[in-house]
Amino acid sequence: MEFASDFCLLSAVEAQPPSAATSAAAPAPPPPSNSRFSGVSSLGDLKSVLSGGNASLEATAPAGVAAALPAAGTNVVNVDFGTLAEAVPVMDIKPVSCKHCGAFASPLSELSQVTDTAGNTTCSWSCEFCGCTQALQVADMQACPATDGTSSCVVDYVIQAAPPSSTAKDTAGGAVIFAIDTSGSMCVTTEVQGAFKLRGAAADAAASLRGALRGEPLGDQRLPTQQQQQRRGGPVTYISRLQAVQAAVSAQLETMARDTPSARAGLITFSGDITVIGDAAAAAPTVVAGAALHDAHALADLGAACALTRGVGAARAALEARLFALSEGGPTALGPAAALGLAQAIACGAGSRLVVCTDGLANVGVGSLDGGGDAAPAFYEYLAGRAAQHGVIVDVVSIAGGGCDLETLGVMSDLTGGTVTRVDPLSLADNFATMLAEPLIAINVTVTLRAHRSVALRDTARRAVTNASALRSAPDAAAAPSAGAGAAEGGAAAAADALAGAAPASPAGSAAGSAAAAAAAAAIAVGNVTSETEMSFEYDIASDAAAALSAVPFQLAMEYTRPDGARCLRVSTARRPVTRDASAAAAAMHTAVVAAHGVRQSALLAREGQYAQSRAALRTWQGVVEDGLARGCDAADADRVRQRFQADAGALHAALGTAQAMEAAAGMAVEADEEGGGGGAAVAARRKNARRADDGLSITYSCKKASSKGYKG
Repeated sequence: MEFASDFCLLSAVEAQPPSAATSAAAPAPPPPSNSRFSGVSSLGDLKSVLSGGNASLEATAPAGVAAALPAAGTNVVNVDFGTLAEAVPVMDIKPVSCKHCGAFASPLSELSQVTDTAGNTTCSWSCEFCGCTQALQVADMQACPATDGTSSCVVDYVIQAAPPSSTAKDTAGGAVIFAIDTSGSMCVTTEVQGAFKLRGAAADAAASLRGALRGEPLGDQRLPTQQQQQRRGGPVTYISRLQAVQAAVSAQLETMARDTPSARAGLITFSGDITVIGDAAAAAPTVVAGAALHDAHALADLGAACALTRGVGAARAALEARLFALSEGGPTALGPAAALGLAQAIACGAGSRLVVCTDGLANVGVGSLDGGGDAAPAFYEYLAGRAAQHGVIVDVVSIAGGGCDLETLGVMSDLTGGTVTRVDPLSLADNFATMLAEPLIAINVTVTLRAHRSVALRDTARRAVTNASALRSAPDAAAAPSAGAGAAEGGAAAAADALAGAAPASPAGSAAGSAAAAAAAAAIAVGNVTSETEMSFEYDIASDAAAALSAVPFQLAMEYTRPDGARCLRVSTARRPVTRDASAAAAAMHTAVVAAHGVRQSALLAREGQYAQSRAALRTWQGVVEDGLARGCDAADADRVRQRFQADAGALHAALGTAQAMEAAAGMAVEADEEGGGGGAAVAARRKNARRADDGLSITYSCKKASSKGYKG
């Protein structure tokens, strides 16, 4: 757990302005040259942009929207799942849990041991979360060794040992399956200055392709005249989307062969049918066409049967020969390719990755998005749940200029710890390198956050969390199938009950019983996590209930499966000092945590269709971050925090502004629909459908996964 301030704020006292000694902030570096906010050079400038902007977009939130947002501040808890890769003490005994609220006794717990005159020893524990006093066995004391005086502790418990190597799947990093779109639209080209020798069938067809298109008004597919080339200062080369993908995949194969030659890699291509190249060990690839493209179960069976039998070090030459022999043509059987590729990745074991690279709409076979309706979205939600259950990450890469409905496809990445990106074709190599640098850390992760009974918790989207409420990490994926991450696990509380031999408490997927009503708790199914996965909570503390406290206890229980198959429970417990002075809390702010939380919150609100609230949240959190930086908080990382917040907030604000401008042009209400704190189901559905037609709004996916580590130097 990481907190947004060194203090928990008890009351809503207004923070005092920073002193002159701390108000001088270092100048921010300029944003990227391609930013739509090129005139923004400081958080103050950004505030002006966010609060002013284009008058036609009514950037100032209506009073009803502003009133619906809880006050932003430093009472934020951040959960960094990357810490699961860190070694912590492993307890070889069962954890002790409170029979009232389910919290775990820890080295920070207050235990007592009394021996009567007859020599009988009794023990008791007054739970720091709910206040319940309960008798313990003397042996239970061993689970709570004396604290060394620190305010936090982290321990692991092994719920189930890793399976024997003879029965476990090969999980040494799993495999990477590249599913490559080779439909006709992948021939669209991008102009690059300079003369390049291109490899592959696409290069052989380039001259005839451009000749055929020379007289058609197809933008960047047309050759400029010789005079235009001369005015531009030299020769140019036209790189097709497929050639850009070939180069990017080739670069990753080269890196894998050099750094991890035993890791496995496979290729699948899709257009009007599917071609399974695998690791190119077979003399000829397997082609799947016709009725099989409409049968999800048959596709899964075919994928599972297409084993990868050798490492990329041995397979690279054959893989690249097949890769550069690809050519474009036909429609887009994306759904069938995703189903088959996922099954192949599952067969390779936890930690495997499916990278789907496309530029167009799925329009053949199962998962076709051509006709609308709910069947296709439900299919991709099913794939997401299956991938998360088996520890497979799915990345979706859309090539800018095409439209593939990232709103629908993105759910595959959202639940599995993957990424959703829309990139220029010439940036694909860097994009692939970045995503593959984030290996899977744990699968089937569930978290339970508990706090003192005086605390009221809210999730990232500022929804109140009732005691032991079951939530989703992705509010827009609430309809994901029950096969999703953690659905069959029962959560950390159930794991602790099994370890401790106690009567089962309410599982993570259901409401808690009345016995747990005294302590604040939230249980969430997360799914797969990488080193960059984070989530956060806000909290309020009732001053009267916490008046006698000098510190507030928090506890995070994370149940997870390691890539080697071991099921573990990590318990992190911390005490945070309290204050009624908002200035003291602001002066001890960790701005990277606040900035990342604010961007995640705004993105989540946007994904729920609450665009006005999203923009209002951006402005509110910008003010909190600006205040912390002005007070000198995180001075070493101040420039990085400013630059990253400007980039993320600016991109999200611009995307929402574009969406609302389109609504206004179509005669739809822009802000009035959200008066009072939400647009309602009809507005949310309308905006979701609009996002399906505009892949530019996929920025909400990446912002929803903002990591505080990215805001640090």
